[in-house]
Amino acid sequence: MTSQPPASSLQPPASGNPYDGTAAQMVPQAIEKLPLFRWRPGGRLLVVGSRDGAAFDHDLDHAEGLSFRRPLDTVLVAAAQSRARCDGLALAWSSTLAFPQAVEACLQACRGALVVCSNGHGDAGLLERLLPLADAWQLVAGSAPGPLAQRILDAGRHVEVLAGWSDPAAPLPPLDLAR
Repeated sequence: MTSQPPASSLQPPASGNPYDGTAAQMVPQAIEKLPLFRWRPGGRLLVVGSRDGAAFDHDLDHAEGLSFRRPLDTVLVAAAQSRARCDGLALAWSSTLAFPQAVEACLQACRGALVVCSNGHGDAGLLERLLPLADAWQLVAGSAPGPLAQRILDAGRHVEVLAGWSDPAAPLPPLDLAR
């Protein structure tokens, strides 16, 4: 039995993503567990998003459809961040840039640092909104990085790339990592 997105609203999200506006996890974590190794080590963030965080591909149904999900709202996120005494938020959906409604709730609630975990897939307008706000990015890139990956590398304040691929014969992701 697969879980369905919550029936908290009769209207589907404007993004067309049936999982937008929900999260499978809201958990305090050490920054190094994201993993971000060179940005504020020792800090703690409230990680909000998918059960397994950002995915190397853009298969939303596979990444999101099998998890228990809860509707997100600003009050819930702000209360969780305060209670867990976190230094900020990490947005970590399977394809964070495809969750504009959920991201907006988190932005309104965020107190402190903002980290965005992305695979480079999603809405370019949401990316442009997040670029000046995000303190750090974790970019997960498979053998075929998302179309927005290079923009994140070019304009993100602090970007750490997590390269991964399942085919050992595949080349490294074709990204210009020189900065």
